[in-house]
Amino acid sequence: MKIVDYLNSKDFVDAVGINKAPLYRKHFQDIIQKAGVEDAAVDDEDAISKIIKTFSWSWFNFAFGFFWAPYRGLKIALLAHLALYVYPFTVLFTLSLAKAAIVLGPTFGFDVQAPSFQPSDFVSKEIDDTILAFIIAIAAALIGAFGRSFFFVSLLDDARNPTPKLHHSLKYLAYSLCLFAGGIGLTLYCYFVLLAPNP
Repeated sequence: MKIVDYLNSKDFVDAVGINKAPLYRKHFQDIIQKAGVEDAAVDDEDAISKIIKTFSWSWFNFAFGFFWAPYRGLKIALLAHLALYVYPFTVLFTLSLAKAAIVLGPTFGFDVQAPSFQPSDFVSKEIDDTILAFIIAIAAALIGAFGRSFFFVSLLDDARNPTPKLHHSLKYLAYSLCLFAGGIGLTLYCYFVLLAPNP
């Protein structure tokens, strides 16, 4: 089956949902044209490689990609959500090392002077703010620029399977909301509690 034929098939409509099928069909036809794979088959690996590298900007995916990607069953969703945990895990790891150095330092002959443990002595809010914003911006930009292409390739992969899956899952959306809430909650805890100056 050719890729262009798949876009007009019932499997495509079932996969993306009948209400969104016309919109995605138009976007994917634009991607096919940009990639120059109008005559390619759904199992053409060279064509798929070109499609996944094709730029197709979406402001919606940029702004709401953290929820759109899991709803559409994309693996990139996991990467996007893990980006939210880089900041708190970095803070926790750094503070754990600092605590360990203070507690275990004298045992190994290191003179660690720390009469009062101040997390801000080890982790700078300003630096971490920049790192956090950069990571989230990169993840959002990738989904905004290539989210449609990733989605298209995922659909083509499923088109070759006997039982293609539906790419509109409220279950995965619920999972993403939990991951998002956890990442934001942990980040706020690190920022306003762990890094708050001791009285």
